[in-house]
Amino acid sequence: MYLLRGFETGDFYRRAIEVPEENPRGSPSRQYDWETLASIPVQAGAGSSICYNNRDGEWIYAFVGGGNSNFYRYSISSDNWEDLMDTPMSQNDGSSIVTCTRWQSRYLYGMFGENNKREYWYYDTDNDSWVQDDTLPREELGSGGSLTYQRVGHNLYLVVGGGKPYFYIKTNPYEEPEGTQSIVTMSMLPRGKVLYSSDRILVKYSINTPSQVKIQIYDRSGKLMKNLFNGNLESGEHLVSWDRTDKSGNTVSSGIYFVTIDKGNKIEQFKVIIGK
Repeated sequence: MYLLRGFETGDFYRRAIEVPEENPRGSPSRQYDWETLASIPVQAGAGSSICYNNRDGEWIYAFVGGGNSNFYRYSISSDNWEDLMDTPMSQNDGSSIVTCTRWQSRYLYGMFGENNKREYWYYDTDNDSWVQDDTLPREELGSGGSLTYQRVGHNLYLVVGGGKPYFYIKTNPYEEPEGTQSIVTMSMLPRGKVLYSSDRILVKYSINTPSQVKIQIYDRSGKLMKNLFNGNLESGEHLVSWDRTDKSGNTVSSGIYFVTIDKGNKIEQFKVIIGK
């Protein structure tokens, strides 16, 4: 576990944690003291962020925050910092950097916090270069914004920060090993429309006028898995439940599924990710 302390210091630490071999996802069996590592060359402030990547070695990539544009990576094997190409804009409170697709990914995603409009960028580790990817549909980033990556399902998730309740998703930012772009625009996740549990999926939706409504489940390849509902509904909010079974009554495996709601004049589709 690595820690960039921030608070206008260059302090950098790590802590070893042992987990039981028979249950590697269980509670730590032993935790060691914090070890002091080489300090980052520039004092880290608000908006500092780090991520791990093991492409061509083991590295920790770091934003220093505090309104700086300095960008570094730390070599785990040699305990030293390397200066990389500056970020395209200053790193302020709410900036984040993450590794996407796999730990060995060639690409890192970064956003730069408050005062930096709606832009987010990706960093190419092979070429030490930044490229603008996309912009958020409506909201500027603010203090407390945060970005994270989900390896199962290949999604980037973003909270905007700045006291705003908005939450975004970008699906499948890259496909590797080819490294070709497969960009899908980051879109806003509607609050309360899809609720996940290990046993049951609840989808909340609304219709404006009385309508014939058909609700179906598809897998990632487009195969119809189940018909959930087909009938007339009054206007207003409605809730449909899926017990994770297919049309034969068998529980579906983990993976990505889509709930399609056909309202006659409009079709909505919600992505559902089922873990193991």
